[in-house]
Amino acid sequence: MSNQGDYYSYIYIPVKCNKDIKKKCEFCFGLLRKLLEKQLGISTNDNDSASFQKKENEIKKHIFYQLHKLNDDQTKFKQASQNNSMDVLHITIADSLKIKRHMIEPFIEKIRESLKTQKCFYLFFKNTVDLYKSQKNDKYFCAYSVKEEDQKIHLNSIMEKINSILTDFGLSDIFSTNRTCHMSLAYTDISLDTLIQNNSLNINDNIWFDINKIINYNNDQTQNEVNDSNEFYIYVNSISIRVGNQIYEIPFNTIGGYSYELHTDDSYNDSSSSE
Repeated sequence: MSNQGDYYSYIYIPVKCNKDIKKKCEFCFGLLRKLLEKQLGISTNDNDSASFQKKENEIKKHIFYQLHKLNDDQTKFKQASQNNSMDVLHITIADSLKIKRHMIEPFIEKIRESLKTQKCFYLFFKNTVDLYKSQKNDKYFCAYSVKEEDQKIHLNSIMEKINSILTDFGLSDIFSTNRTCHMSLAYTDISLDTLIQNNSLNINDNIWFDINKIINYNNDQTQNEVNDSNEFYIYVNSISIRVGNQIYEIPFNTIGGYSYELHTDDSYNDSSSSE
């Protein structure tokens, strides 16, 4: 008998926004905008101003920050909330699965027990922006991927424990194999297939690394930002399990009994949820 139920569960590492991450959000948004301009064939030398403006308006309607609160246009804010149920910055640990009501409490407790000795840690990201395609092939995300060594040291063991629990409950995360953990910061629902094919990239992939390679930069400052050698990292002290509209937080053990959480600014975070 199947354990598939009516309650969606989603397991992730929550990421609180601070000024540095907000800057990364803005950079990903700008980079995605450039990709869309190339996709739609927009040129600053376009003599047809009406055509240019039409394409610009099209981009504005179909490009979003992952953190909905950064979408300053209220109509767009609501549209983003409806299009994308995860309205907080996050790193996916296990994709959305349906479970039955009677499974929820033992499921949460099993995960809590499995991670009771898990210590907090710093998680480092690559400095370049990658492009991801959604599982439904209807959205493209600009994201920062976790460094391979950090994923291997910190995240793979957590995902293995979670996947083992899913198996015990008769569930399966079909996307768990070879998952590249990342934090998406901006997305669009306009297809970038033509742009990908025109740049000799494999359209059948769902990740394209260092996507800025297909943009010709004329601005040295922008190029320097892409190649910024400053380390980008977060402090991970919990995972969250979302079941329906309820969020359960499982805290990790702090290092030496002290929390080293990086400074955050809650004004950037949207605490509301939509399903």
